[in-house]
Amino acid sequence: MRSEAFIEPALAAAPEINPPADAPAPEFLPTCSPAAPALIDKVWTKLMN
Repeated sequence: MRSEAFIEPALAAAPEINPPADAPAPEFLPTCSPAAPALIDKVWTKLMN
């Protein structure tokens, strides 16, 4: 059984999840370095204090 059987028709046709056929290919960006989450946590901790 395919997953389409479980999706409401309005959701399946939503433009937010169905790009037009002539849309450009998505550009995937590299992930952050392993140090990035630690820096983000440090910044947020200072902001919240």
